[in-house]
Amino acid sequence: MLGETLLDRGGRFHVGHGRVHVGDQIRLHPCYCVVGVGVGVGVGVGVGECAARFGEVDLVARPEQVLALGRPARVRVVGGGQAELAGRNTVVGVPLFLALYASTRRDSQLAPLISLAIWKTRAETLSRLAKLGAPIAATYGSEAGFFSVVTLLLGSFGSAALAAHTAVNQLVYIVFQVSVGFSHAASIGVSRERALNNPDAARRLRNTALTCAAAIMAVVAVVYLTTPTLVLAPFLGYGAQASARDLAAQLLLVAAVMQFFDCAQNIGVGLLRGLDDTRSGFRITLVGYWLIGLPVAWLLGRAAGIGTLGVWIGLLSGLAVTAILLLRRFSQNLVLAASSSGY
Repeated sequence: MLGETLLDRGGRFHVGHGRVHVGDQIRLHPCYCVVGVGVGVGVGVGVGECAARFGEVDLVARPEQVLALGRPARVRVVGGGQAELAGRNTVVGVPLFLALYASTRRDSQLAPLISLAIWKTRAETLSRLAKLGAPIAATYGSEAGFFSVVTLLLGSFGSAALAAHTAVNQLVYIVFQVSVGFSHAASIGVSRERALNNPDAARRLRNTALTCAAAIMAVVAVVYLTTPTLVLAPFLGYGAQASARDLAAQLLLVAAVMQFFDCAQNIGVGLLRGLDDTRSGFRITLVGYWLIGLPVAWLLGRAAGIGTLGVWIGLLSGLAVTAILLLRRFSQNLVLAASSSGY
């Protein structure tokens, strides 16, 4: 979207009837921007997620309170978990919006272009944004639904399986925020290079984002493999069920590999958005999550009798297929864009 609406071939931003010249002000190489924005956003959100998730420790550490006597129990979520469930998005989102809005209003060039008068929005602009945004929302919904169904499947294996899955999934989710940062940064960078008719630079941005993310995932994997008890302690605690701790340690082995594909597929979605292709990301996630990942998780977990570990292998397979297809689609779209533009 940014490539078409905010940049022309001279590298100038266009918003409404205003124009902000950035050529003389921004000298950073795009790859450095990807690294900086990716790590900054990822680590920042990850720390916030970590703080929020600690409110759920007691709930995870005592799964027998959740699945007492084999039937749903009335659960009281303790600590920060209540605040998270009640309004984490509002508490975080509203101040963030206000801070960004105030910062923008202080900029002499951007301030005239920012308005809260939403009734002045052009119908064609709103329509175009809706067409781009709806598949993005559907993609997030597809992923959230996929992991929710997998959690329900794991709940059928007992309280220890559910506790182990929840603990390791929280770790994966926190680390996943790093890929969120790289995904957004790569999307912006690719959008800019597309507007400047520079496919080689777009490919370098892809490679930079994937390489930096893989390096971080490798470090995290080493931590998982060498200190499993330490990384699981905040979620399961040293007094948790031995079966839950042992199972969680096994799941960490799968998570160490899975997070590479999880990170790659998130970056792949961002790369496609940089080319204004949001529909392909949604379609590919449907294939990877629901047609590959979920059936494999059920087959290995239930039919083959592998249990919780089999379900997580299914998760890994779904994310791996999704990542491969997304990156393949990005390469194809880049070739098509290059051929249609004649460069």
